[in-house]
Amino acid sequence: MKNLKSVRLVLASLAIGLFAARASAVVVLPGGLVHAHGTNLAARPELDGVIVADVLRPFSVNNLAFDISGTLQDQVVRTTDGTLSFYTRIFGVQVVRSSGSVPGVRLPV
Repeated sequence: MKNLKSVRLVLASLAIGLFAARASAVVVLPGGLVHAHGTNLAARPELDGVIVADVLRPFSVNNLAFDISGTLQDQVVRTTDGTLSFYTRIFGVQVVRSSGSVPGVRLPV
């Protein structure tokens, strides 16, 4: 019985390893820039579909050194095969020197 549990555990581990999505991480040094790798409709036409939700949220982060603001976009698309795809994009980012405000984060809901 113990042998059977061990075999099941090994098989489950292999299945997870084979079908897990690829993820990556990099260290971004101060002032550095990292390009995120993504796709587009020309490369993956099956991702085309109907937008079922599109929400824009302004955000700001304030600390003693900088004030950062921009817009966060969350989008849900029902693809041609009926599945839902979730996309997040940050744009319009502005960074200015702070006047010494109290550290905090504001994200209107």
